[in-house]
Amino acid sequence: MPHATSWTAVEEQLLGTMSDQDLAQRLGRSVRAVALRRFQRHLPKFQSRRRPWTAAEVELLGTMSDRKFARKFKRSVRSVIVKRCEKGIPLVHRQMHRWTAADDQLLGARPDSQIALLLGLSHLAVSRHRQRLGIPARRRARGAGTSPGRR
Repeated sequence: MPHATSWTAVEEQLLGTMSDQDLAQRLGRSVRAVALRRFQRHLPKFQSRRRPWTAAEVELLGTMSDRKFARKFKRSVRSVIVKRCEKGIPLVHRQMHRWTAADDQLLGARPDSQIALLLGLSHLAVSRHRQRLGIPARRRARGAGTSPGRR
């Protein structure tokens, strides 16, 4: 017997409290109908790995890079981007690093990766600035990190 298309308040309260398959069986509806209704109501799957967003997390979107936000709140970068776009929050605009004479003195004296960590910049930003100044890259000592006798 086909089920009526309207959902009762009690049926809707059950969405996401058990698997779509179990709820479909219990309500006499198709799994597809249950999944679609749950999706329409923006409810996560039962025992879904997705965590709901807290108000504090949403408020902080756009205050730092998506990658940094994802790392800090243990979320995927993709989920951060999707939520930020859903909320119409623009990308964070970091101010460009102002290189000082002290920063420039580090170039070529240490590997770019170390300087990047030290200054909070990307490896690429450090490498490009060093190249613009015509400073050769500091190479790691040959065989660094390997034990003697192994090559």
